[in-house]
Amino acid sequence: IMEIRKRFKSHMKAFQRKIGKDVPWTQMCGHCKRIGVIDNETTPEGGLLRCGGCRMVWYCNKDCQKAHWKQGHKEECKAAQLRKLKNKPSSNL
Repeated sequence: IMEIRKRFKSHMKAFQRKIGKDVPWTQMCGHCKRIGVIDNETTPEGGLLRCGGCRMVWYCNKDCQKAHWKQGHKEECKAAQLRKLKNKPSSNL
């Protein structure tokens, strides 16, 4: 899934450069699968909210976030955070 997201973002950025316009990003709610537009980290009505832990999943609202957390995102989120920490370059050099 991560590779698909990377390729999609890459294609979308190339498309934006080609047409010279800002194309709105869309994502799917991790719980209910509703498609929504994202403008920034905390979008207003009609938009989606990003998981604050892994920053990889988007949600319609807090209810969808809580439901998805209970369905197993808790483990996925923690694993993603650990992967980010492992891949983060050390600043102690």
